[in-house]
Amino acid sequence: MNYFLWGIQIALAVGFLGSGFRKLATPIDALYRDVPTLRDLEEGFVRFLGAAEIVGGLCLVVPMAVNFVPELTPLAALALLAILVGAAGSHLRLGEVRQALTAGLLGLATAAVAMGRWALTQH
Repeated sequence: MNYFLWGIQIALAVGFLGSGFRKLATPIDALYRDVPTLRDLEEGFVRFLGAAEIVGGLCLVVPMAVNFVPELTPLAALALLAILVGAAGSHLRLGEVRQALTAGLLGLATAAVAMGRWALTQH
């Protein structure tokens, strides 16, 4: 189970880091053009989401890898789950069912990390 969780954590971290850096580094007009779900959000909030995804992605792996406040890992997973729930809702509102399902599946993986790692940190 531990190896399975590590695999999920690393995959999610890579995805969130990529998504976060894109939200921070890409000009806002290009983001609005390429990602329709972001169009209704203010630029500052889009940038905040990018920063949150980067911090969350790092916290999915680093605290447990270096054994420093490992409780941050399940908390980061819960915070990222909140972002994914919002993303799924935004995709559904725009009729983007495939993207909503993707966010939902990522949410399930993130919830599995939160639950699995919380159980391991509460020994």
